Amino acid sequence: MNNLTSTQRKYVYMAGIIVLMIFVIMLGQPASSAPGSGGKVSDLRETYDLGEATLGNVDPASSTMNLVLLGFRGIAASILWTEHEDARMHKDWSLVQRTADSITLLQPHFKKVWEYQAWNLGFNVSAECDAVEDRFYWVKQGAKYLQRGTERNTKFPELFFECGRFYGQKIGRADEKEQFRKFFVADPDRARWQGKADTDVNPKNIDNYLVAREWYQKANKTLELPDIEQHKMDLPLFWAYPTHSLMDYAEAREEDGVFDADALKAWADGYKEWTEEYGQRPFTAAGNGARFTLEGDTAALANLAKEDRQTVEFKKEWQDRYRAEVNYNFWKTKCLAEQKETMLAVRRDFYDGKRAFKRDGDYDKAGTLLERALATLEGVANGPEFGRNSEGKLNLMYSDGDLTEETFKAILIVERVREKLPEQFPMKEVWEDPFFAEKRTELREKFNRWAGN
Repeated sequence: MNNLTSTQRKYVYMAGIIVLMIFVIMLGQPASSAPGSGGKVSDLRETYDLGEATLGNVDPASSTMNLVLLGFRGIAASILWTEHEDARMHKDWSLVQRTADSITLLQPHFKKVWEYQAWNLGFNVSAECDAVEDRFYWVKQGAKYLQRGTERNTKFPELFFECGRFYGQKIGRADEKEQFRKFFVADPDRARWQGKADTDVNPKNIDNYLVAREWYQKANKTLELPDIEQHKMDLPLFWAYPTHSLMDYAEAREEDGVFDADALKAWADGYKEWTEEYGQRPFTAAGNGARFTLEGDTAALANLAKEDRQTVEFKKEWQDRYRAEVNYNFWKTKCLAEQKETMLAVRRDFYDGKRAFKRDGDYDKAGTLLERALATLEGVANGPEFGRNSEGKLNLMYSDGDLTEETFKAILIVERVREKLPEQFPMKEVWEDPFFAEKRTELREKFNRWAGN
């Protein structure tokens, strides 16, 4: 290079610049309408869904837009976060929603933004409202906000999961769940929705737990795509949520006093899905590569052990650990019991008996219904599917704490309406078991507060 003249060096530099420019142009060439027509950067942007056609409805005259145009998107987002929290403190809900929308326009692929703002609208803002209808409006806004996040980020299973959790927990387990569940299928804005569901959140006009199930299924389907991971929880727990939503639907239906074929079918479908699909799905233990299935017997584990060159005992150890983690045996037993017609009759009599006692003051009817329920339940618990454990105790009653609690509540009502328990009565062995002494005392105190001394 030192032997070249000044003019020759200029030509060399110019040639180098041209070569680099051609390389940069080829690398960053924008794509046309045809897939894969752009450069490498464009292809990567398309692969990871990171393309931005527009920043959206940010005020072009605002200081935020000025910062964005100067390349300070992070600073602009931070300013909006501050404005958002200030608006929330002053209960300026319209500004809260506008700033939340602007934040996601600036940070559309940061999933925590979507999660935080959705739960902020659905939980914090809604809690500030007095009317249940207004609270439900903000719950819907949170759900819609989160759904927009899934549209912008189709490869984040966590966002689909959060949609499911929103519909399942916020609608189905809030303090206002009775009203929220009704509003979910019959929106309070009757002028707009004509007594039906808001189609933006419930297009099929179905139960909230069934909508939650669909979102959980989308999360699992997204997780099956190549090179997609989730970092919310252990995989067997994550994968179980669609089936849990089916069980939640059946439970909620019975809690609402609806004892029909739909509830039985939900329990039956839940059992089949839990044992034949979820239970047969191979999982890998975190950190050591031990593959197993939750429903797999010794023969199935032996086949996996042979393929992985591991011992059956090692597989069994991790299967047992994960069975305990996801409460596999409990849910299997519960679904097996609840899908029975006789168990549905028990639930119906429990529900009607408590109503007759508390609402109607018909003590004789309450006693008759609850005594019948206890007798039927005793027959179910002694069935061959459940039987007794090595200590001679009823497996069903010792595996399902919720069922045991409902049983004790029924016995307490019978004791009250009959003035005392007879010498022999159904489920006596469970009621008098010292194992439940603390539970009996706790429930008796709660019952006295509920029913009055």
